[in-house]
Amino acid sequence: MGNCISKDHGKDADEVLTTVVKVAASQVVNSNPKQAPAPLKSNILASERPDMNIKDEVYDPEKTAAALEMGIQVVDLFQKAAKVTEMVIPSPLGEVLEKVTKVLGVLKQMVENRKGWRHLLNTIDEHQKTFNDQLQRLKADNSVPDPDSPLLEPVKQYSEKLETFAAKIMAEGGLVKKDAPESTAWEKIKTFTSRALSAEDEKGSMDGYLKQLATAMDQFRFMLEIFVGFTVDEVKKGVDSLALDVRAIGNDVKDVRTAVMLNAEPKDGTNAANITPFGVQHKTCLQGTRIQVLEEIRVWARPKETPTPVYCIGDVAGTGKSTISRTMYDEWSMSKQKTLAFFFSREGAATQTATDFCFFIGEQIRVAGGPEIKEYWSKLEPGLVLLRQQPVQQQWTRLVYEPLCLLPNDGPLILIIDALDECTKATRADLLKCALNACTSGMLPQLRLYITTRNEADIVPLLQNDAYEKNIVHKSLLGSSSAKEDVGLYVSHRLDEINAFMSDSKPRSLLIERCGGLFIFAFLACKLLEDAYNENEPLDSILHSFTSLDVLYHQTLSRADNNIVKNREQLKNILQIIVIAQEPLSITAISDLLPSNASTNSVKKAISNLGSLLASREIDDPVYILHATFTEFLLRQNWVATSGMSVPNEYAIGRAQANRAMTRGCLANLLRARRPDQVQTSMTAIQYAAIRWVSHVIQEVHSQEIRDMMQQFYQEKLLDWIALGGITASIPGYMTSIAKLGSTMKRCQQKIQGIIDQDIEWLKDILDFLRLNQPVLQKDPFGVYSSALLFSPRDNLVYRHYAGRYQDTWPRILTGSPASSSNSVVLGSSPPCTAAFSSTGALMASASEIDNKVRIWDTQTWAELLNFNVETAPNLVVPASLTFLPDDKVVISVWDDGSFYKHNFESGGTMLSHFQDCPSNLLCATGGKGNEAICGFKEGQICGFSLQDGKMIGGVLQAHDGEVSELFISKNGTALASICADKTIKVWKKTSMGLDNVPLCVWNHSEAIQSGQFSPSDNSLFAFTDQGAIHILNINTGAIEATKESPGARKLTYSPNGDYIATEQDGGRSVQLWQTTSATGATPIVLKTGQTEELSILLFTPDMKSIVTSTLVGTFRVNDITAQASGPLWDGHQDRVQSVQFTRNDKLVGTFAVDKSFCLWDVETGKLIQGPDPITLDIHHSTACAFDGTTLIHHRRDIAKFFDMKRLKTFGPTLTITASPQPNIWNLVISPTEPIIAIYSTDYTKDRSALSIFSLETSSTESKAVIEPELGMRVQHMGFHPSGKYIGVGKKAWSIVSETPVELSGDELQAVLEDISPGILQLDVDDNNVASITLGSPVRQVFNIPTYLNVRMRHDIRDGFLVTGSSDGRVIIFDFNHLLTVEEKAHFDRIRLMREEAASKLGPSRLYEILSAYQDPPVTTPEAK
Repeated sequence: MGNCISKDHGKDADEVLTTVVKVAASQVVNSNPKQAPAPLKSNILASERPDMNIKDEVYDPEKTAAALEMGIQVVDLFQKAAKVTEMVIPSPLGEVLEKVTKVLGVLKQMVENRKGWRHLLNTIDEHQKTFNDQLQRLKADNSVPDPDSPLLEPVKQYSEKLETFAAKIMAEGGLVKKDAPESTAWEKIKTFTSRALSAEDEKGSMDGYLKQLATAMDQFRFMLEIFVGFTVDEVKKGVDSLALDVRAIGNDVKDVRTAVMLNAEPKDGTNAANITPFGVQHKTCLQGTRIQVLEEIRVWARPKETPTPVYCIGDVAGTGKSTISRTMYDEWSMSKQKTLAFFFSREGAATQTATDFCFFIGEQIRVAGGPEIKEYWSKLEPGLVLLRQQPVQQQWTRLVYEPLCLLPNDGPLILIIDALDECTKATRADLLKCALNACTSGMLPQLRLYITTRNEADIVPLLQNDAYEKNIVHKSLLGSSSAKEDVGLYVSHRLDEINAFMSDSKPRSLLIERCGGLFIFAFLACKLLEDAYNENEPLDSILHSFTSLDVLYHQTLSRADNNIVKNREQLKNILQIIVIAQEPLSITAISDLLPSNASTNSVKKAISNLGSLLASREIDDPVYILHATFTEFLLRQNWVATSGMSVPNEYAIGRAQANRAMTRGCLANLLRARRPDQVQTSMTAIQYAAIRWVSHVIQEVHSQEIRDMMQQFYQEKLLDWIALGGITASIPGYMTSIAKLGSTMKRCQQKIQGIIDQDIEWLKDILDFLRLNQPVLQKDPFGVYSSALLFSPRDNLVYRHYAGRYQDTWPRILTGSPASSSNSVVLGSSPPCTAAFSSTGALMASASEIDNKVRIWDTQTWAELLNFNVETAPNLVVPASLTFLPDDKVVISVWDDGSFYKHNFESGGTMLSHFQDCPSNLLCATGGKGNEAICGFKEGQICGFSLQDGKMIGGVLQAHDGEVSELFISKNGTALASICADKTIKVWKKTSMGLDNVPLCVWNHSEAIQSGQFSPSDNSLFAFTDQGAIHILNINTGAIEATKESPGARKLTYSPNGDYIATEQDGGRSVQLWQTTSATGATPIVLKTGQTEELSILLFTPDMKSIVTSTLVGTFRVNDITAQASGPLWDGHQDRVQSVQFTRNDKLVGTFAVDKSFCLWDVETGKLIQGPDPITLDIHHSTACAFDGTTLIHHRRDIAKFFDMKRLKTFGPTLTITASPQPNIWNLVISPTEPIIAIYSTDYTKDRSALSIFSLETSSTESKAVIEPELGMRVQHMGFHPSGKYIGVGKKAWSIVSETPVELSGDELQAVLEDISPGILQLDVDDNNVASITLGSPVRQVFNIPTYLNVRMRHDIRDGFLVTGSSDGRVIIFDFNHLLTVEEKAHFDRIRLMREEAASKLGPSRLYEILSAYQDPPVTTPEAK
C-alpha cells in the first residue's frame, strides 16, 4: 500500500494537517506528486514571529499538495545536512547551520495554521532565530570555517532530534497513510519517516520530542556561550590577571622611563623591536608630498585665542595618516613645541591598549614636568600595579589629566594619538571620550588633540557627537585634491630608485591611477615591481593585475611561496602563528611553536620573502605585521580578484585552527623544555608558552587531543613550569589562569564528552599547590622540586606524581605530613591581626604585626597580589583596623600607636600622619563611609579622627569609667557601639561633627562582654557575646530581642546579609553558625577551623560560602562552610607545639603542646610511643626532658620546676631566677654528665639577658654562676657540649669545669660550638618569620618551611635528625642521615660517642634519685626563732 493523500482522505487530512500556514501561489502546485518542488526562498531565514492572527482554514487540495512538497523538501534538506556533518564539504558549520535553519523554516510552514500548535510554532521560531543569528554572524565575519568546531557536534545532535520530530509532524499531518496508492514521492517520505521513527515510539508525544529538541538546543547554546564568546581579546582580558602585571611592573616603569628619555622603544623583551609608542616604525613624508595638509596642521597648532582644539584625520587604511603624524611629531619636537605622542599598533606589545597609552603619556609628562609633577609621581608610583587594572577613565585621570593640570599654561600643548583604530576595541572609545572631554571642557585651554584613525563604527559617532563636533577639524586624505598628486610623487620616486619604466611614462601613469590615493597600495606595488624587475614576467603584465590591496597581498604571497603547495602550507603555518600570537614573537620562537618543527632558517627565509608585509631584524627580534589590513586579508576566506569577483582565499587563516596550532605549539614547547636552571636551546617560545598557554588552551577544552597533551604536561613538566613562574614572579598570574581554566573545564564537563574528573582534579590540586607554596616559590623558585613538594598533602596529585622522582634528595619525613588536604585554604603569610573585604568582594586586605605588612588578596584564587611595607616605630605596634574606602581603590590601616597609612592602589602607601593628640595603645573602628576612624582608650575616652589629615573630629567623649575594650560602627555609619570592661554597652549617634554627648542606648550586662557587631541588614540591632550566650540588643528600645545559648562563645561576626551569626568556640578550634531567625534552643552548624589558638580574625567572605579565620601565632585560613569536618590529619598533639627536646636516649624525643599534653616519639621510626598524655604543668617556652622521659623540667616566668613522669607529680626543688628584677625564662637545658641545669632568661625592663647555672648536687637552689652574655633578648639555640664541660648560647660558649665559667674564643670557641650545634644541620628563622633548614657547611641544600606551619624556634637537632613542632599541633621528624656525607656522618658519630661516654658517668638514675630524695627545707616560724 502507498502513502498518498487522496481526496477521499481530505477530511481526515484536514483534521490532522499541521503543514500549512500560508502557501503562496508560487508554492502551490498541482496534485501530481511527481512534480518537482518549488525552491525555497532565501528569506526563509527571516522568520515571522508567531503572534499573528491565526485563522482556521478548510481543506484545500492544492495546499495538501504543497504540504507534500514541503515534506519532500524536509527530506532533501536532512540528506544534505547529513552529508555536511560528515564533513564531505570544507565548510561544515556554516553549511549545517544553513540546512538546519531551512528545515526549521519548512517545519514552520507545516504547522503555522493551527492554534493548537502555537507553543510548537513559538519554539521552532525561537530555535530558528538562534541558528539564524549564528549563521549570519559567520557570514558577516567571512572567516575561515573550522572543521573541528565544538559547535558542529551539538548542531548535528540537534539535527538528529529534529529529524525525528519532523517525521512525527509528517505522520500526524497525514502525509503517511497506510491505504494510499504508491508513488515515488510518497515513498521517499515513507522511507524517511520509517527510518526516523524506528528508534522512537511512534506514539510518543509531541511534548516529548519538543523536550528533546530543547535539550539539544541548550547544548548548542552552551557551546556558543563557551566557545564563540571566547575571542582572543576576551580570553586575554580574562586570563591576564593583575598578578601578571606584578611580574613586570618594576621593569615596565624603568624601561618606559628610559624610552621616553631616549625617544626610543621600551626594552621589554616581548615587544617588537621596531614598534614603539613614538612611532619610529613609520617614515616621514617624502619631500614635496603632503604640502597642503602639513601646512594646514601647522596653522591649526599655532597659538590663537579661539582655536578648534581637535584635529582629526579620519580615513581608510593606507592613506598615509601615520606618516603625516610622524612628520609633524619630528617637526614639533625639533622646534621645541611641547608635544606628547603615542602611535598605536596592533603589532607592538606595549602599543595596543588605552592602558599602554596612559602609562606612556604619563611618563612623558613626568619627564617634562617640574617639581610638582615629580612630587605627584612619587606618590603615584607605588600604586601603579593596581592602577593597571582600573578602568580607562581612572587611568586617564591619574596618569594624564591630573598631571596635565599641574603643567604651566604657557602655550599650546599638542597630544598626538595616531592610529586610534588600532587600539583594542574594548578600550579605545573610552579613551577617545576622555581626550575629547579634556579638550572641550575648557579646563585645559592649552591642550590641542591631534588624532588619526580609520572611520570605525565605534569611533565615528563620538567624533560626530554634537557635544564635540564643533570643536573638531575633520580631515580626509583620500578625498583631498592633492592625494593623487602626492601618491604620484611617491611612485615616481620609488620607480626611479629601481630604474623601472624610465623610458615609458604610460605604465607609471597607470600605476599611479591604480593607487587611488592610497600610499599603502603604492608601497606594496612598488615593492612587487622591485622584486620582479629581473624576472622574465613582463612588468606591464604584472602592473595590469594591480587592481586592489587584496590583489597586491595575494601577489606578494604567491611570489613568496612560488606556488608550491608544500611551501604554501609552511607559509600559512608561519602566518597563523604570527596572527594568533598575543604578543610579537621572534623568528626563533615562531619556528619552535610551529607544528612541523620548521628550522629557524626556513622561517627566516619565508619572512624575508614577505619583507613588504612583515618586518624583523634578527632571528631573536620580534616579527610584526606592517599594516593592519594584511591581518584582515589573512582572516578572510574570500578575496577580491583582479576581475572584481570574490574568490576563495588559499592563504586564508582560520582563528580557530590557528589557535589550535598555537595551543599545540605551546604545550609541545612546555613538554620539551628543560628545568629553568639548565641550558635551553631557545627560551623565547618557552617563556611565551609559560605565560600564555592557558589563554590558548581554554578555547580548546573540547579537544581530546589537547586534553591528552595537558595531562602529559601535568605529569611530566609541571614543576619546571612552576619553577619558571617563580623566577619570573608570575605565580599569582599562574593561579588566576589555572582557576579560570578549572572553572571552564568544570562548566563544560556535563556538556562535553571526554572531560573526566581527573582533568578537573589536576587543576584544583595545582591551584592548591601554588596557593600553599606561594611564599616558598617566591623566595626560592627551585624549591618546587624540594620544599614545596616536601610539605604538600600526600593526596595532592602534584605530590603523588612527582614525589617519587625527587624524594631521594629530600630528608625523610617520618611523621607530621598530612595524608590529605584539609577542608580549608591555608594562606601563605604571617598570620594577620585584622582583615577587611572590598565592597565588591573581589579583594581582601590583611595586616600583620609580625612583619608589619598590609597584603592584598584576590578572593577568587587567594593569590597574594601585592603587599605594602609599613615602617613602624622601633617598639612593636599592632594593626588596629583596616578598611577599604568606598571606591575600593584605597585601603586605610590604623595602628595602635596612633599612626595610619593610606595604601592607595594608585598613589601608593605613605603614612599620612599620627592622629593628633592621640595616646598610644588605642582601639579603632572604621566603617560607614570609611573616611574617619573612631578610637577608644584605656581611660574610657572615645574620639573620632579624619582619615584624610589625622585631625580630630568633634571633641573627646568620656564614654565610660573603665577601659574601652571594643568599638563597632553600624553599616550606615550613623551609630557607634562601645563596649567597656565594666560590662556595659553604649550606643552613640555619629554625625559628621562627631559623636553626641548623650548615648542613644545603654545596656548594663551581668557578664563580661567578649565581642559584638551591628547587623548588616538592620542598623537597629546589635549582637554581642558573653561566653555563655549570644544576645541581640535593639538599640531603639534598649531591650534584648533574642538570646541564643552558646557556651564558650567569644568572637562574633554577622554574615553580609545579616541572616547568620558566627561565633568562635573552643578556643578558636571551631565556629558555630547561628541563623538569626531561628528559635531559641535551635542547634547551630559547627565548623572546624583547623586553628589551635583564639581567633584574631573571624569574617564571612562576601559570597557567604566561606569563613576567614586567623590567630596571632597560628595560621591564616579560609574555611569552606559546606565542607564536612575531618578527623585529625596526624598523630599526637592537636594544639600548638610549645616545646621539642631530645632525651638523653638519642632515639627518643619529647614534645609538649599548649593544651598541656605530652608525647614521646621514636625518631628512627617516627612512631608515637607515648601520649598524648595530659600533664598538670604550666609550660611556657621550653621544657627539658631527662634521659628516658622520666623527668621533666618546665618553667613559668622566673621559676623552673621538675615533674616526675612516673608518678605524675611535681618533685625536687624550685629553681628561681634572680639575675634581674623581672626575668622571664626563655630556654633551659640539662647537662649530659652531671645534674646541672642551665637557664637562659631575659628582662625587657632592663633590656638585658642572663645565663644562670644550677647544680643539683648541693642542697642549695641558688645558681652557682650567672653570666650576662649580651646576646640580645632571644637566642636561636643553647646547649651543653656532649662532654658536659662547656655551655653554649647563640654564638658564645663558656667552660664550666671551674667554679667560675670562662668564656671561649678563637678556634676553641668554633670547635666547641660545632659540637654543641653542628653547622651541618640548622634551622633558622628570617626577619619575616620564614623558617628554613640548611644542610651542609658550607650550605649545599636549603629547605624552606611554609609559613603556615609557623615552626619558629620549636625544634631540636641530634645526629642526622631534626625535630620541630608547628602551630597546628603536628610534630615533624626529619631524617637527613641518607643525605649526609661521609665526613658529616663521622662528625655526628664522634659527638654521639661523647654523649654516651658522658651519660655513663652520670648513671641512668642519678638525676631522678637526687630529685626524688629532695626535701623542702623547713620553714622557720617566728615562734621557733
